[in-house]
Amino acid sequence: MFIVRIVTYLDRWIELSKTDKSYENLKDLIVREQFMDACPEDLTTSLREKDLPTLERVAKETDLFLKARNRKLCDQPRKMFQGNSRPRMDA
Repeated sequence: MFIVRIVTYLDRWIELSKTDKSYENLKDLIVREQFMDACPEDLTTSLREKDLPTLERVAKETDLFLKARNRKLCDQPRKMFQGNSRPRMDA
Protein backbone atom coordinates (compact mmCIF):
# COMPACT_ATOMS: atom_id res chain seq x y z
CA MET A 1 0.00 0.00 0.00
CA PHE A 2 2.89 2.35 0.69
CA ILE A 3 4.20 1.87 -2.87
CA VAL A 4 0.74 2.57 -4.29
CA ARG A 5 0.58 5.78 -2.26
CA ILE A 6 4.00 6.91 -3.53
CA VAL A 7 3.00 6.20 -7.14
CA THR A 8 -0.25 8.13 -6.60
CA TYR A 9 1.72 11.10 -5.20
CA LEU A 10 4.03 11.03 -8.21
CA ASP A 11 1.12 10.90 -10.64
CA ARG A 12 -0.60 13.79 -8.86
CA TRP A 13 2.64 15.84 -8.79
CA ILE A 14 3.07 15.33 -12.54
CA GLU A 15 -0.57 16.24 -13.16
CA LEU A 16 -0.38 19.43 -11.05
CA SER A 17 2.84 20.51 -12.73
CA LYS A 18 1.18 20.05 -16.14
CA THR A 19 4.16 18.00 -17.29
CA ASP A 20 3.89 15.60 -20.21
CA LYS A 21 4.78 12.04 -19.25
CA SER A 22 7.79 11.79 -21.55
CA TYR A 23 11.22 10.87 -20.22
CA GLU A 24 12.71 14.29 -21.05
CA ASN A 25 9.90 16.24 -19.40
CA LEU A 26 9.92 14.07 -16.28
CA LYS A 27 13.70 14.40 -16.04
CA ASP A 28 13.34 18.19 -16.37
CA LEU A 29 10.71 18.29 -13.60
CA ILE A 30 12.76 16.18 -11.19
CA VAL A 31 16.01 18.09 -11.79
CA ARG A 32 14.20 21.45 -11.40
CA GLU A 33 12.80 20.38 -8.04
CA GLN A 34 16.13 19.02 -6.81
CA PHE A 35 17.90 22.20 -7.91
CA MET A 36 15.40 24.45 -6.14
CA ASP A 37 15.59 22.34 -2.98
CA ALA A 38 19.37 22.84 -2.94
CA CYS A 39 19.26 26.63 -3.54
CA PRO A 40 19.30 29.36 -0.90
CA GLU A 41 15.80 30.05 0.37
CA ASP A 42 15.44 33.52 -1.18
CA LEU A 43 16.39 32.22 -4.62
CA THR A 44 14.04 29.24 -4.30
CA THR A 45 11.17 31.55 -3.32
CA SER A 46 11.84 33.79 -6.30
CA LEU A 47 11.97 30.85 -8.71
CA ARG A 48 8.81 29.22 -7.35
CA GLU A 49 6.88 32.51 -7.53
CA LYS A 50 7.63 32.68 -11.26
CA ASP A 51 6.34 29.13 -11.91
CA LEU A 52 9.01 28.46 -14.54
CA PRO A 53 8.05 25.66 -16.94
CA THR A 54 11.51 24.37 -17.94
CA LEU A 55 14.95 23.77 -16.50
CA GLU A 56 16.38 26.16 -19.08
CA ARG A 57 14.13 28.98 -17.80
CA VAL A 58 15.10 28.16 -14.20
CA ALA A 59 18.78 28.45 -15.17
CA LYS A 60 18.25 31.82 -16.90
CA GLU A 61 16.22 33.24 -14.00
CA THR A 62 18.81 31.96 -11.53
CA ASP A 63 21.59 33.74 -13.43
CA LEU A 64 19.58 36.98 -13.49
CA PHE A 65 18.79 36.73 -9.78
CA LEU A 66 22.42 36.12 -8.81
CA LYS A 67 23.83 38.81 -11.12
CA ALA A 68 21.33 41.39 -9.85
CA ARG A 69 22.49 40.71 -6.28
CA ASN A 70 26.18 40.26 -7.12
CA ARG A 71 26.12 36.78 -5.60
CA LYS A 72 27.23 33.28 -6.47
CA LEU A 73 25.17 30.18 -5.94
CA CYS A 74 27.55 28.85 -3.28
CA ASP A 75 27.82 32.12 -1.28
CA GLN A 76 25.49 30.94 1.48
CA PRO A 77 25.94 27.81 3.59
CA ARG A 78 23.69 24.88 2.76
CA LYS A 79 21.10 23.53 5.14
CA MET A 80 22.31 20.23 6.53
CA PHE A 81 19.97 17.53 7.79
CA GLN A 82 20.86 14.94 10.38
CA GLY A 83 18.39 12.12 10.73
CA ASN A 84 14.95 13.36 11.72
CA SER A 85 16.26 16.56 13.28
CA ARG A 86 15.56 20.03 12.03
CA PRO A 87 17.88 21.68 9.49
CA ARG A 88 20.95 23.38 10.88
CA MET A 89 23.31 25.82 9.23
CA ASP A 90 26.94 24.75 8.80
CA ALA A 91 29.65 27.18 7.82
